[in-house]
Amino acid sequence: LSFGQTEQAQAAYFICLFSILSKMAKADGVVTKEEINVVDQFLSTLRLPEQEKQFARNIFNEAKKSPYTIDDFASQLYRMNQAQPIVLVSFMDLLFKLASADGKLHEAEEAVIYRLKQTFRISDMQFTNMKSVYFRQSDMYYRLLNCTKESPDDEIKANYRKLVKEYHPAPPRD
Repeated sequence: LSFGQTEQAQAAYFICLFSILSKMAKADGVVTKEEINVVDQFLSTLRLPEQEKQFARNIFNEAKKSPYTIDDFASQLYRMNQAQPIVLVSFMDLLFKLASADGKLHEAEEAVIYRLKQTFRISDMQFTNMKSVYFRQSDMYYRLLNCTKESPDDEIKANYRKLVKEYHPAPPRD
């Protein structure tokens, strides 16, 4: 059985794509049912014969055990799509969706996504915008106030007033 160049290119593309998804799903140590559902939803958006969808699922399952790193696959995917940055941005969005499947961005997932942002040459603004769609940035505001979500309201207000006094110009005196 021999494959033409188109079939070989498509197989290489699928291997990169679904291997990255698999490695991303496993980044926090466990592949959850929710993450598998995200991959299945993505597959259902592709107009492919069932045989090719099953090929993609097999790649996803095998890649969990692959000795190759997510960075190896990402570099290859970048080379295949560097002339089409919108494809890379769309794929990055899918990675955020996958990372958010369990409702939390784990430290390992965040590290992987950030490395892929650099590999895919995604701008900081695009990256931040995509991240904010899936993950709230409210913790950042608490950190600015030197508090946590669990801090009492009076502590949050006191720290806010302190920052206002420190950074807000004093009204002019007559």
